[in-house]
Amino acid sequence: MDVDSGAGAATVGGNRRALVVDDHALFAEALARVLDLQGFECTVAGLLDVVAEVHRLRPHLVLLDVNLGGTDGLDLVEPAVRSGAKVVIVTGTRDEDRLAVAAALGASGWVDKASPLPELVEAASAVLAGRTLWDPALRGELVERGHRQLARRGELRWRFDGLTTREWEVLELLDRGRSVPAIGLELRISVPTVRTHIRGILAKLDVSSQLAAVALYDERRRLG
Repeated sequence: MDVDSGAGAATVGGNRRALVVDDHALFAEALARVLDLQGFECTVAGLLDVVAEVHRLRPHLVLLDVNLGGTDGLDLVEPAVRSGAKVVIVTGTRDEDRLAVAAALGASGWVDKASPLPELVEAASAVLAGRTLWDPALRGELVERGHRQLARRGELRWRFDGLTTREWEVLELLDRGRSVPAIGLELRISVPTVRTHIRGILAKLDVSSQLAAVALYDERRRLG
């Protein structure tokens, strides 16, 4: 964790409402308890509608994991920032592209989820005091990289939005290494029907092979 103590630092005062967003309940509750003991008013968010909770609670700080099972935490960064909250990414991921996207969306930094809880509290306090956890020397480059990844993410989402439910199922099975006959058996459809779905996938993703489709699928899943 690199804390920039630049000129934006200010007394936090009573602005210490925090929202923890994490799909690991034990971790979220432990972090919330420690934050409460340090004078924060901390709430653990339910994962069904985090954006609604942000608008209802109006937290000053959101501690957010970007890997939330069925929800991509990156989609929550911008709404939280727009609401006026500072966002700290608390995650085990070391995927620099995803962290760059978080920076481009307005997150104030990231902390390794494996850090001791006192270090997470220190990061939360630093951000509320107006500091950033990004390395100042690298932040500009990181944000620029994040904007490039956001553009790529948007392009991939646009391509994949055209897939039908069945095409998604076929592509997911291809990604798991299933053969065409095995996919037919698992989905209870004929081999020619599987091949028809594969042709549709290739056309919509604008690729020429199953390997290329799977590679694109993996990139889409990584970028969110």
